Amino acid sequence: MKKFRFIIGMACAILFSSAATAQIEKGKIFIGARSDFNAFFGSSKYEMTSSGTTTESDGAKTTMFGFTPTVGYFFIDGLAGGIFMNVDVDNSKEDQEIEDGSTVNLKDNCSSFTVGPFVRYYVDMDKVKPFAHLQVGFGSNTYKYDYVDYDYSNPLNPTVQVVEEKTKYSLSTWGIGAGGAFFITDHISVDAMLIYNHQCSKYKDDDTDFEYKNKGGYFGLDVGFTVILP
Repeated sequence: MKKFRFIIGMACAILFSSAATAQIEKGKIFIGARSDFNAFFGSSKYEMTSSGTTTESDGAKTTMFGFTPTVGYFFIDGLAGGIFMNVDVDNSKEDQEIEDGSTVNLKDNCSSFTVGPFVRYYVDMDKVKPFAHLQVGFGSNTYKYDYVDYDYSNPLNPTVQVVEEKTKYSLSTWGIGAGGAFFITDHISVDAMLIYNHQCSKYKDDDTDFEYKNKGGYFGLDVGFTVILP
């Protein structure tokens, strides 16, 4: 009887292990989406105190959002590679008082778009599968902002206008991370990943021979989901 139970137990373990491995086996299609956990919608207020008098004014209203869809293929068991696309948007609006006492609305927008290859390797551990992730992307970063321009050509009646400036940068990124995939069904997982992203943006004005470069890196928490097609 004990021998029979042992045989049944081993058979179940092998069957369960095979089913788990089948989730990330060679030939499967990988479709995912994640956010870098920076979705934010809000506003702020300013307080200024002078000679005992405090005045309060509204600050900028800000909207930030990041989204990264991915499509890939399992080349061998546990190893997927493919293409990712990242979109980040940061918008803000603020009312500014001008010389005549009226207010104008100023907008500030920064958006980036990158696309490139990624690879991800899963360690097969039943329902929870740790993974390592690497990606490289190329794209652009566009920065638009408003400012108030005064025209004093007629000192007795100066004019005011809101001017929009726009600058576009080339953008290259790479990221490396580690996380876990929590399979809620045989083909769908909820993912969490700690990732380090490094970015380099460049701008060059050929007319003035001005060149600008900015490099930086940051850690972030990405959350999302993955669908693995049978």
